[in-house]
Amino acid sequence: MSLRPSGRAPTCSVSGTRSFALACEFVCSVKVDPPKVETRQDFEQWMCQLHNSVNERLGKEAFDCSKVEERWRDGWKDGRCD
Repeated sequence: MSLRPSGRAPTCSVSGTRSFALACEFVCSVKVDPPKVETRQDFEQWMCQLHNSVNERLGKEAFDCSKVEERWRDGWKDGRCD
């Protein structure tokens, strides 16, 4: 892994599997934007945004971060996971 000099966004130069490359990108992302842990909601939003950055790299749809609690804490309002 290599990081660009300070003041510039880091990049990872890796070879190997896609999973390894994504793990490296995660490490770089955490160095640039450390976890926000002041409150549970701050951490949920930080994780969701990080999750969406991975989805973007994979060409997947972004998750609506306003629905984090509904999806992973309280359950869907329509009861589909009860």
